[in-house]
Amino acid sequence: MGEVTSANGQRTDAGSRVLTDSDSPLAGQSALRRFRRISAALLISDAGCVLGSLLVVQRLRHGTAIASMDFLGVLALAVPLWVAVFYSFRLYRIKQISAWEEFRGIISASAVGIALIMICAFWWSAALSRVWLGSTWAFALLFELIVRRMWRWHVRRSKRLGRLAFRTLIIGTNEEGEHLSRTLSVPVRGFVPVGHIATSEDPPNSVEWPIVGTVGDLERAISSHAVECVFVASTAVTAREMVLVSRACRKTNVEMRVSANLPDILTSRLAIQPIEDVMAVSVKPVRLSGMQALAKRSFDLIVAAVALILTLPLMAVIALAIRLTSEGPVLFRQPRVTKDGRNHAAGFRSGPEGKPDRSDEAILQAEGRSSSDPCWPVHKALQPGRTPPALQRHQGRHESGRPEAPSS
Repeated sequence: MGEVTSANGQRTDAGSRVLTDSDSPLAGQSALRRFRRISAALLISDAGCVLGSLLVVQRLRHGTAIASMDFLGVLALAVPLWVAVFYSFRLYRIKQISAWEEFRGIISASAVGIALIMICAFWWSAALSRVWLGSTWAFALLFELIVRRMWRWHVRRSKRLGRLAFRTLIIGTNEEGEHLSRTLSVPVRGFVPVGHIATSEDPPNSVEWPIVGTVGDLERAISSHAVECVFVASTAVTAREMVLVSRACRKTNVEMRVSANLPDILTSRLAIQPIEDVMAVSVKPVRLSGMQALAKRSFDLIVAAVALILTLPLMAVIALAIRLTSEGPVLFRQPRVTKDGRNHAAGFRSGPEGKPDRSDEAILQAEGRSSSDPCWPVHKALQPGRTPPALQRHQGRHESGRPEAPSS
């Protein structure tokens, strides 16, 4: 039976009968209910992961021996503790967390879960070694990442097929509202725009989706269109209208989302900060704090020191090969702008020693450069026969596809 949506938001069938939410083809197949079923399945999957990790470690350590009462007690405690920790980290709100947030939450929640299991086992007087606990955590984390990855794939596929798509009303018909309708109409995003709600600050424009009402009759529009989500274009509403939209969503038990209008900002830098009756989105500065800078510097020094020690034999071989196959020093130095404006750089020599000759000067002048340009050895290294034989093959692999410099 065909369905038509008129300009005033009413849906009628082929016989001009007005349709309500009970006549919706998605009635009884709500995306919200599907997400709830997925959350319940995730809970069961998490319980299976911790049980599986405990049983695997028990089998590896004791083989087919009968499990002790202490181990059975740990099994009985592990499942509710594990699920409670994952719930406290909001890992069952699959429709509201990103994949990266879920990944970080799984690592943190699994560590906390194992710690709680250890504490309870100690209170139970069960003898659990550190190797046992570490192995259990490793297997539990591995199982969780695999299972959660599979569920993510299932959710993404269901969104693409329209099974997990929220019927959405967009508040606002301005440029941001049109952008929202185009963005949300992509199937994999998990939304199905059903229309726009006009606001007082934004007179009705020519938008792709129909205008089904105003902010004043939002509750009626939500009910008549079986809406599951309301998306607000923040630049299209006033503070008073935002209160009305929030109230209508609360009464109809519909999720409300507000566009922050902050493109290209990492979510880790955002925080909600209430200021009296104003709700502000705080953007954290990019510059690291004192402790963050100290931690980063320490990490950089430790990793660099370990990498230097591991690559010393290889660097010794490269230095010896350069020394034996070409004249000049093994290392070269060039003025390069580095941190805090310091000019210094050193590395293995891959070009000739000394300044460019007259033919090179002519080439550089033709390119609008001079021999004082700190990048001139790169130009010389591109010329055939200029690179030490020990590095010619290596350099050819990394510089394939570059245009050859004109010969002198």
